[in-house]
Amino acid sequence: MIEKLKTKNFEKSINLGVIGFNRGRTFLEIAADQFENVKPAGICDIDPSKIEIARKLFANTPVFSSLDEMLQNTDLDALIVETPANNHTTVCTKALDAGIHVLCDVPCVDNAAEGTMLYEAVKRSKPIYMSGANPNLRPTTEAMLDLNARGIFGKPYYIETEYVHDIRSLYESSPWRQFYKPIKYCTHSLGPVLELIGEEFVSVTCLSTGSHVLNRPGQHDVMSALLKTKSNIVVRLLTSFVNNYHFDGTHMIRIFGTKGSAVIKPVSGELKISSEDLQFKYATNLFHDLNVEKVLPKYQGLPGAQHHGGTDYALLERFFEAIRTGEPSPIPVEKALRMALPGIFAAESADNDGAMTMIKYPWDN
Repeated sequence: MIEKLKTKNFEKSINLGVIGFNRGRTFLEIAADQFENVKPAGICDIDPSKIEIARKLFANTPVFSSLDEMLQNTDLDALIVETPANNHTTVCTKALDAGIHVLCDVPCVDNAAEGTMLYEAVKRSKPIYMSGANPNLRPTTEAMLDLNARGIFGKPYYIETEYVHDIRSLYESSPWRQFYKPIKYCTHSLGPVLELIGEEFVSVTCLSTGSHVLNRPGQHDVMSALLKTKSNIVVRLLTSFVNNYHFDGTHMIRIFGTKGSAVIKPVSGELKISSEDLQFKYATNLFHDLNVEKVLPKYQGLPGAQHHGGTDYALLERFFEAIRTGEPSPIPVEKALRMALPGIFAAESADNDGAMTMIKYPWDN
């Protein structure tokens, strides 16, 4: 039997709840089976079929059809939020105000007003709010940041990042995805990039193709944005939820630096680099393939770790440890909003035929 993972102060028990059992099921199973002293204490979903599954898999855990009912009838220490994006702010605010630590999936908010609402809720609350931005913790992200810290790229000044994922197969399990503007689902792409450049975006222009593939009014096949920082770093963000393009994998990052460049495919672990600092005598190939681990080494071999590169484990471990030690949130609300709000303002730009749009954050006020 594999020994359970033990965080600092693992003796402190955590009663864990989940809202949104479709994706939340994975987190709850990992938490209960693989982490020491974490107990399933409540499950919430509005879908009767999901409620039935939850009751079978977690027979000793109370299951509810409303968040208010769960908060009133359970003693939760922490809550994992896996609802559609337009429910995130309401759910997180209620949980935080009830004194419950929150790990929320991405994107953290659905509009700019919710950004302010969430920011203020976190600032007035004692519990931790943590973003579930798992791409920030991928092996390729850590490798990219290590290369940057060594000066391999020089100063990155232009980056292309893509999330091209035909999600039509998910329409039944996640109906909200059908007409969700894909540019708003940007945290997977912008999270690692923001860690790399260390600056927030200040302006954006964005265009949408509309719907060509299915010809559905209100749907967007591809949306493409240009984002800029104060120091004039430019990032092109491409997102697509409906497409027949299947060549480069779901995620892609290209880095242009003053001394070097890179092409990164986070899911497959491909990381190709070229740099002035990595030229070898008589070498005919200027490019170097690092072949990064697909799964974080610490979690290799654990059940389900191959999905998302082991980052589901990493998110939970950092979340539980922060709760038990009182340390700051590993991915705080400021980072969450820097990853999400650019997509929201990009969607506004697309609605205005690509007009340059300033990105506003709650702390700007």
